[in-house]
Amino acid sequence: MNLVLRLPNDLKEKLDAAAQREGVTPDTLVISALREHLAEMEDIIIAEERLADLEAGRSKTVPLEELVAIYGVED
Repeated sequence: MNLVLRLPNDLKEKLDAAAQREGVTPDTLVISALREHLAEMEDIIIAEERLADLEAGRSKTVPLEELVAIYGVED
């Protein structure tokens, strides 16, 4: 898919400078930033769904001590 964006001059200058500094094309930098942002958005959606489930009584919390006992996680 092709996407055409009209960037303000200041943003284009920052993008070009960052891409040059990183040794990648501006397209590569934008794709990387977009992937990262979308992943963060997905994480937020999941967290909000889990919180809604907790508040509605559809799920429960587990004490940290229990998780440590089950999974053997240590500091």
